[in-house]
Amino acid sequence: MAAEQSNQGGSVSSGSGFASVDPVRLLRSYWLLFVIFGVLGIGIGIGTHFTLLKYSPEFTSNGLFLVRGVQEEISDQGVFGG
Repeated sequence: MAAEQSNQGGSVSSGSGFASVDPVRLLRSYWLLFVIFGVLGIGIGIGTHFTLLKYSPEFTSNGLFLVRGVQEEISDQGVFGG
């Protein structure tokens, strides 16, 4: 009976000597840290985005649209001898 391993504390240990980790238990115990660092990361990301957008813009673009009136006939283009 010395070869049997006891199951104390709710963790099942394998033969490798490492204790198993319960992910749900970790989420329940560290949920506040996940929320705090998630909000902090989003804030830093948004702040960095707008700071770099102001001081170090990589690309700028301009667009120009030319609007003409409605064509009456295809010959208005001058392609077919008109």
